[in-house]
Amino acid sequence: MAARLRDPDLRPGIRQEVAEHLAKGIPAGTPETVLLSRTRYEPHQQYQGMTIAQIADAMGVEGADAILELVEKSEGGAGAIYFGIREDDLEYALSLPWTSIGSDGSALAPEGELARSHPHPRSYGTFPRVIARYVRERGILTLAEAVHKMTGLSASQLGLADRGTLAWGG
Repeated sequence: MAARLRDPDLRPGIRQEVAEHLAKGIPAGTPETVLLSRTRYEPHQQYQGMTIAQIADAMGVEGADAILELVEKSEGGAGAIYFGIREDDLEYALSLPWTSIGSDGSALAPEGELARSHPHPRSYGTFPRVIARYVRERGILTLAEAVHKMTGLSASQLGLADRGTLAWGG
């Protein structure tokens, strides 16, 4: 990928496609809704935790150019967080009785090499956020409903009969 970005015959076409995609305004696909979480390229690590729009401003380029620069210099080793769901849609989904709560966040260490980035919030914060925001602040779920959706309901949906609940005589 990085070699293709360095190819002067291919880069303009790649840039055009990236710019066209950004211009569509698709949720999680705009410079304002994509955040750089990590990069292997040390000079760009200052941009970790910033959106593509912020990075492009700091670099003095357009969003498509910033993306190509980030990907090329990191040899394809840049990661991003995409913000694409509307809060109203999430609240509706959480209120449905069959919606369980889980996370596909990565397992990370709080120190060392794995701590040198801005991980996706779900790596550490999925369950605390549900309790803080959707139970305490918004009242979308009761605490019991939230805990059930994170434990027993998830386990039953995965066919794990001996997981996710506390019961007498287990």
